[in-house]
Amino acid sequence: MDQANRQRTVLLVTGCAAFAMMGAGMSLYGPSVLSYQALFSLTTEQASRVLLAHWIGSLSAVVAMFFLPGRVGPRPALFLVAAGAGLLGAGISWAVTLGGALALGLGYGALTAVFNPRILTAYGARGPAMLSLINAVFSLGAIAAPLAFSLASAHPERLFLLVGAITALILLGAGPASRTKAAAAVTGAGPFRLRPLILMFGFLGIGTEVALVGLGPSALVRAGEAQPFAAQLLSAFYLAFLAGRIGLVFAAHRLPPFALYLIAAGLTSAGLWGCALISPVWFYPLTGLPAGMFFQAYYVTGTALMGDNPRVSPLLIGVAMTGAMLMPMALVTTIEPFGPLGFFWVTAAGATALTVGAALAYPRMSRG
Repeated sequence: MDQANRQRTVLLVTGCAAFAMMGAGMSLYGPSVLSYQALFSLTTEQASRVLLAHWIGSLSAVVAMFFLPGRVGPRPALFLVAAGAGLLGAGISWAVTLGGALALGLGYGALTAVFNPRILTAYGARGPAMLSLINAVFSLGAIAAPLAFSLASAHPERLFLLVGAITALILLGAGPASRTKAAAAVTGAGPFRLRPLILMFGFLGIGTEVALVGLGPSALVRAGEAQPFAAQLLSAFYLAFLAGRIGLVFAAHRLPPFALYLIAAGLTSAGLWGCALISPVWFYPLTGLPAGMFFQAYYVTGTALMGDNPRVSPLLIGVAMTGAMLMPMALVTTIEPFGPLGFFWVTAAGATALTVGAALAYPRMSRG
């Protein structure tokens, strides 16, 4: 194996390991909120601010990388994730815990903006498939951590210590991932072409994905399902989500990226109408399959349309994160008048409109 291939392999392995820890860290916030509430004598609202601190950190990182392109590599970002996870698991004080969430969020945002463009560039025509791989591994981390939580349910926040320790080990071997030709390529001064339409599709697609994850279980309970059963359906959703991302490893380089977006929107629409008209028990888990395709399709399309300037990746990711935060909040305020299945009626209508919009925009989005 020549040096270029070795560096490319190290980049991929480091990216997969880092994304697994990012997925594990994200999935630990949910069970840890109740633990922080008891540990620091907080209300549920106060304890939930740990998530707000994380997303503030993530958005801050991608904004900083937009204005200071090419200045941050994998190692500082991995250090932030390791340090943040350590502080989240230490249980020293609430202020320190919030600081840990902010640090982990900073590392999370930076790693997302660093590895996605580098792997896409390093693997050329196979770049979309490898991008699917690291995002699939993120999902594996998100599934594995709750399983570990079941073994440490008394103190789930302590699993952050394990995430921090493993991330520190990844950091020790991450040097070559900073020295690939792909790293040099994405720190150059390529063209930057602003394309608001693909940014809108990213905002809506990722917002829909996160709403399905974040609001889906409560929507199932509102529709009459027991809370433990709703949690099981969410696990089934995540398995379908993972299957969708694994499928992209084999299909992403064979289809135009915006064709994948159109397929994702259409299948999500069909699944949500199934939830509203037939049964959310059967159709909600199935929506995980197309939901796992949105980010890949949006990111690769956005890169093709907007160019390889180092500011492109932070902008694409920042818009996606903004959609992830704002879309669920908007849905919460609109579903109440539509009854027990209101979430599914509203999201089905929205996904249908998104599908029609994507079909109309397909010629423009496929020019590259």
